[in-house]
Amino acid sequence: MTVGASLQPATVGLEGISKRFGATQALDGVSLELLPAEAHALVGENGAGKSTLVKILAGVYQPDSGQIELDGTPVQIHGPAHARELGIAVIHQEPRLFPDLTVAENVFLGHQPTTRIGGIDWKTMRRETARLFDELEVAIAADAPVRGLSMADQQLVEIAKALSLDARVLIMDEPTASLSLHEVERLFSIVRPLRDRGLAVLFVSHRLEEVFDLCERATVLRDGAHVITAPTSQLTTADLIRHMVGRDVTLFPPAATAPPAPASFEISASACAPARSSALPAWLALAAPKWPECCSGSTRRRAGKCACEGDRSHSSRRHRRSARASRTCRRTAISKALSSIFQSRPT
Repeated sequence: MTVGASLQPATVGLEGISKRFGATQALDGVSLELLPAEAHALVGENGAGKSTLVKILAGVYQPDSGQIELDGTPVQIHGPAHARELGIAVIHQEPRLFPDLTVAENVFLGHQPTTRIGGIDWKTMRRETARLFDELEVAIAADAPVRGLSMADQQLVEIAKALSLDARVLIMDEPTASLSLHEVERLFSIVRPLRDRGLAVLFVSHRLEEVFDLCERATVLRDGAHVITAPTSQLTTADLIRHMVGRDVTLFPPAATAPPAPASFEISASACAPARSSALPAWLALAAPKWPECCSGSTRRRAGKCACEGDRSHSSRRHRRSARASRTCRRTAISKALSSIFQSRPT
């Protein structure tokens, strides 16, 4: 990717930044340094203080204590407009664009080029927008309405907007949360050359694999406090998680031991004999033959045959229907038991 001249480098330092909201200590003496031509990751659990720190850098919040330095000079960021004047640009998870305006109007919103009589120079605005996208090697039309752009393209419009403001510090606050893997790689392929030109990048993300893909250093926050800052080359995913939660965490717990598969068996007439049903497994006991109502006595069951056999009064058609129904129930029970066994076996 061919890029233009190097950006004016900027170093941002935060020393002992604290911020409290009522009884909640959002930040407690956090120190951080952003260097030019470096991507710096900021990670931590939800509620660790990442968003509060980003909003302090963006001028949304004022710190209760601590100091912010820009190129070694103490500064107080009075608001978002002042942050942009200082060269600090923020790309949020949800792009903050006006969907009914064009791409060029969003890129130069608030600082449109003007003609000699004070009107908006539309031609220059479109030309400069096209130049920014050509520099980024992005095919987005300057006259296209933002409403029709994908989330990934809207993030690129935010980057072009930051470059139009001569941003020297780019804060990326969860920009990849709603992007696909391909869109993330496309975004990183644009951010990396900007970083190499001298842009200081603060990258906030919960996707730890992206931290190692983009960033040279990482800072971990936990419960509003600074835990560690170290080169990503000296860290692993397990290290980051351990610092984030404050204890060792097993990333890949051992798989649960599957219950032993049932022994192979063959269903025979002797196995299903009523006299032996009490010794059968629970699933097979369901399949034991069911005696007709007339032969439900324990003495008759132990005899292994219908006690009314040969009795004309019970050799009726109803008795035969009951026997057939009993056999049907037995087959159904066996079928259900076998289905349950094979469905529960581990794949």
